[in-house]
Amino acid sequence: MTNIRSLYTGNVIDDATANRNAAEQPKFTSTNKAAALTELIASIPEEERKTATADKNALLEATFVHRCLLPLDRILIIHTGKNSAVTAP
Repeated sequence: MTNIRSLYTGNVIDDATANRNAAEQPKFTSTNKAAALTELIASIPEEERKTATADKNALLEATFVHRCLLPLDRILIIHTGKNSAVTAP
């Protein structure tokens, strides 16, 4: 985003008026990120779906949360450097 000045020159009222008769924007109903992106991709023309699917995959990879697979007691040992009285269920 190198054009910061454009953030200060917008006019929401004029933009809304200009877009009043524009085509309706695609919507999604899912609260699951992957499913919502799939719904959005389904709303675009067929010839652009391959690119959109690649973009979807890139977004999912970029926002993937890596979860730790170690049990809690092992995490505490790593974090504190000593055994803890807490044990994982």
